[in-house]
Amino acid sequence: MYSEGKQIGGTTHAKRRRLRVFFAGRVQGVGFRPAAYRLARDLELGGAVWNDPSGAVVEIEGNTEAVEEFLARLPGVLPAIASIESVRFEEMEPSGSWDFEVLESRVGTSARGSLPPDTALCPDCRRELEDPEDPRFRYPFITCSNCGPRFSIVRYLPYDRERTSMACFPLCEYCASQYRDPSDRRFHAEPLSCPSCGPHLFFVEAGSAVASVLRPDASGGLQVSSAGRNYQEVIARAKHMLSRGGVVAVKGL
Repeated sequence: MYSEGKQIGGTTHAKRRRLRVFFAGRVQGVGFRPAAYRLARDLELGGAVWNDPSGAVVEIEGNTEAVEEFLARLPGVLPAIASIESVRFEEMEPSGSWDFEVLESRVGTSARGSLPPDTALCPDCRRELEDPEDPRFRYPFITCSNCGPRFSIVRYLPYDRERTSMACFPLCEYCASQYRDPSDRRFHAEPLSCPSCGPHLFFVEAGSAVASVLRPDASGGLQVSSAGRNYQEVIARAKHMLSRGGVVAVKGL
């Protein structure tokens, strides 16, 4: 459906088109929304992208050529881990929108989407992990939109932080600024955290009290002590235990 000669912002735009596109497949937790956002902004398209229980939904509005270019280019700009299995279109009446945004997910009763897999550390995160000047230097839970835990922490779809094990770790301002920044590779990265706001790794030998590495915080909760934040020491103790023929049990989030 086209809107001929619509007056927007003082300029006449002919053949303006708006589509709602439903994407099914591995499209949640794989950087789909950030990729769609950046491409739409590059092409000066209006609309929005969001997750729903069945996959991802994109509404795009602009001139016909730009809309078609968006659809043609989107598969090529998605991270390699993403996989589109099917696409369904709905023509909509143009609204005159020039802004593109990432909306909150829409929760339904029937989740048919694919759960995103856990993925190994990407080269960018590995560089940060090994950089003494980086805030996430040697942080075991480093992640971004391109790597890290997904399947092992999600409770149910649509995939958002509030429906994962990370829900109990509010973002600090540093992480929140990256989460909100479209130019950052952690834009809308749901498992995002850092040593200031995220989970910590600690080692407790059988027969020892977990309280030995935990202490009360100001809010009445528990916080990992400074001894429990020495990640190299934690790994070294686990390796030593294994080298002696011991058993190391790993508890996840």
